Amino acid sequence: MKLLSSVLFCLMSCVLALAANSALSSQELTSRQKHIITIAAYTGRGDLHQLQPALNAALDSGLTINEIREVLVHSYAYCGFPRSLRGLQAFISVLDKRKSRGIADAPGQDACPTKDKRSRYDRGCAILAEISGIPVNAPKVAYAEFAPVMERFLKEHLFADIFERDVLTYDERELATVSILAAIGGVEPMARSHMGICLNLGITPAQLHQLLDIVSRNIGPGEADAVRKELNTLLQAKGLPVVRRTGQDAGKPLVVYFSATGNTKAVAEQIAKLTGADLYRIEAAEAYNADPYRDSDRVKKEAYENLRPKVANLPEASLMAKYDTIFVGSPIWWHQPAMVICTFLEAFDLKGKTLIPFFTYDATTYLNESMQQIYRLTPHSRHIPSTLPEDLDPGDITTPGRADDEGIDMPGNAAGVKTWLKRIGMLP
Repeated sequence: MKLLSSVLFCLMSCVLALAANSALSSQELTSRQKHIITIAAYTGRGDLHQLQPALNAALDSGLTINEIREVLVHSYAYCGFPRSLRGLQAFISVLDKRKSRGIADAPGQDACPTKDKRSRYDRGCAILAEISGIPVNAPKVAYAEFAPVMERFLKEHLFADIFERDVLTYDERELATVSILAAIGGVEPMARSHMGICLNLGITPAQLHQLLDIVSRNIGPGEADAVRKELNTLLQAKGLPVVRRTGQDAGKPLVVYFSATGNTKAVAEQIAKLTGADLYRIEAAEAYNADPYRDSDRVKKEAYENLRPKVANLPEASLMAKYDTIFVGSPIWWHQPAMVICTFLEAFDLKGKTLIPFFTYDATTYLNESMQQIYRLTPHSRHIPSTLPEDLDPGDITTPGRADDEGIDMPGNAAGVKTWLKRIGMLP
């Protein structure tokens, strides 16, 4: 009997643990949701420069052409035709470039025709009632009384014509909507209403905070914090726990660096100090001399032959998975990053993460080549900056090439970190 009781107790413990893990995992936005949120934010902001790599990343992760197109079409209702159309134009450009490289992206399913025979107005009223939890016969809000035609447009076109298209789910549309409104700025009451709809649809407060973390990183902490304040007010009104955090401390970044002489270390520590990032110093399995010139033959061979020296302290993949934004720092040795950095980057799946390289160097020659190396190793990551100058002498790092470093922004040294972080949008 005691044995049976013990077995039952163990089984019950396992069930409870699995349930707890399931509940915890349900608090996390999915990769698909994160891509939708990111695309929506850049579209709402009109930032085509960052939208294009975000579109590429979404396609690489498995979103179909029709699903991404639907996010861009949906966005016009909240940020206007011009930005929606510019987003669609950017998407066409991305698809053309991918097709020229032999990439065949899945078109996906188109919207199914509606079988509901009710009028568009009645269908729109029903959809709004379903997603908001507010009855159809509830008293009309002030704008509907003042401008009845606007109320009809919203019901017939937005909530019928657009929302009933089943390419995206209701919760995906609402996540996109909140992201767009946060990116636009100045429409916080509308963002609050749509966050209320999100909660009614089963999206959790934790997931809404994660959405705003994404907005904070991609658009800016000010925009995210304004909407986060509305979210906390909404949660408080509903008697739900309020999270007191801001875009400055949400989604903590990581600073990964290799340093032999201490120059890169000083820059890395200053980045961490100003951004609140975690630090991780990479160590080579075979240590380098504190004076790299005494290791010149070894360093030159590693760079010119594109070798991968072993890393002594590779972290667990689960640690790297925690971070969405990663600063990557290295000295430039023989016209390339220290090759131990390349070994480190190739050890992890960095798809969809934002990488921000920084280098220390005696001269800017080969800065572009060093950046290009990082970008080649992480083709499915988002990079800051998102584009680099053309490499005028690709594949040749052994002889001085033509100057092609102009326009690449670096802190230079620890004293220049703060202004550099502001220039690249990592500090307000």
